[in-house]
Amino acid sequence: MADCSRIQQEIDNLSELLRELRAELQNATGAERTRILWEIRNVNRELGLKRQELRACEIGNTPRPDLVAQTVSLILDHANRKVRAAAVIRNIGIGNATGPFEIHLAATLIKGGVTTSFVQVFQVPEGVTIFGMPVLDPGIATFSTAIPGGSFPGHIFSSEYVTERMEIPLHYRNESGNAKYQFEFLVDAEQVIAEGNEGNNHFVVDWWTTSPGSFSEREPFVINDPAKTT
Repeated sequence: MADCSRIQQEIDNLSELLRELRAELQNATGAERTRILWEIRNVNRELGLKRQELRACEIGNTPRPDLVAQTVSLILDHANRKVRAAAVIRNIGIGNATGPFEIHLAATLIKGGVTTSFVQVFQVPEGVTIFGMPVLDPGIATFSTAIPGGSFPGHIFSSEYVTERMEIPLHYRNESGNAKYQFEFLVDAEQVIAEGNEGNNHFVVDWWTTSPGSFSEREPFVINDPAKTT
């Protein structure tokens, strides 16, 4: 970890020099005044560069979260022919991630050559924290999954978050139309969380299922690709 104190000391020294030069300027005239103004300009420029360097150093030392788009959780409601999908994310960074920020979840249904898309935006509520991995000593902290609307005691910490569920129609692969799905979601879609790694915020997966009891049927079903049907 970088030591930012050296840069801060240089900024303090330059600031003191700037105060001295401005004091001298009050009584300076002619060529002396021109020289002091030139020095003030140079010191101001150096101060600006040092402040940028300090900011970069402090950001580099700040523990950052790393939100991973982990998976999609599905609940199948065969009785009502519904799929209830939720996005699951995990913080594998050192820093904590606190809401509000958005998670965009999309489901695409392809059935009989027709594509239907479902999109829902979920927000991690303000004040909800997804903790970094080393939250506390493992013997002290209790880890669980943060679920929207859930109520947890103050000593329970979570590095995982599950959104509320998006409900879409349930179609089976062994029915007419050979239905299949693609689930996709993006964590922190508006990039309001400063993460150590922004490259693992996207998840996509293809999925399909068959009707209950289809595996016990004597006759096998054939999966046809509508794109290859002539």
